[in-house]
Amino acid sequence: TTLIAALANDLVDQEPVTILDADIGQSSILPLTITLLLARKKFHSLAGLTRIRQDFVPGYNLVLNRERNAEIMGRFAAEAARWSRYCLVDTTGFVLGPGVLVKKTEIQHVRPDLVVALQHEEELSPLLDVMDCPVLHLSVQAQVSVKSEAVRRERRHRRLARYFRNAGMRRVPLRLAGDIPPDAERNIVGLYDEEFLGLGIAEGITRNHILVRTPVHGYIRRVEFSPVRFSMNRDR
Repeated sequence: TTLIAALANDLVDQEPVTILDADIGQSSILPLTITLLLARKKFHSLAGLTRIRQDFVPGYNLVLNRERNAEIMGRFAAEAARWSRYCLVDTTGFVLGPGVLVKKTEIQHVRPDLVVALQHEEELSPLLDVMDCPVLHLSVQAQVSVKSEAVRRERRHRRLARYFRNAGMRRVPLRLAGDIPPDAERNIVGLYDEEFLGLGIAEGITRNHILVRTPVHGYIRRVEFSPVRFSMNRDR
C-alpha cells in the first residue's frame, strides 16, 4: 500500500491514476470490500480518493472466495481503463501455501502488464516460478515492519467501527436474503440494489424480516450473509 501510494503520487502529476484496493482484510477503505479508486491530484491517504466501484467479498477466507475475489478484481481492472492509463493493484499479502493458487487466479483475471514482487528473501519463489508475465523484483525496505495478526484484527475493527458508527436500523424482508447461516445474528451482510450498496450487521432475524444496522439509505433488493461477526467491541 505504501509503495502504491508513492507511485500514484508520482504519476498523478502527469495524468489521473486508478488504484484497485483489493486487500479485503486490510483495506484502506472498508474490510470485506474491493474498491476501485481514482486519484486526480496528490493525496495523503487512499481513503480520501474518489470511489468509482465497490463490491463485496463475503468472508476473509480467500481460499473459499478465490474465484469471487479474482472475478471482481478482473472486472474492476478492466473498468479502470475507462478512467486512466495506469491502474495500480494493491493485493493481500497471502502468498504462501494455498495463497499461491489465490494469487495465480488473481493474476489470470487482472492480466497485469507488470507484477511487482516485494520479498524479504525468497518467499515468493513458489509463485514467481509459475508466472508467465513480467516481474519486477524489489526487496522490502527495512523500515517496513510485519504486522501481527492482533494488530491486523484491531485495524479491521477500527475501520468497521468507524463505518457503522452512525448507522441506523432497517427492517429488510427475509425473502431478499439468500442462504442464511445458523446463528446469523451479528453477522456482516452485503446489501445490494442492482449493484453493491454497502455493509450491514444482522442484528436480529424474525419470521419475515432481518433487522439490519447499516449506514445505507438506498433501496435494498438483495442481502448476502458473510460468516464474519462484528460488534463495536469485537469482530472475528
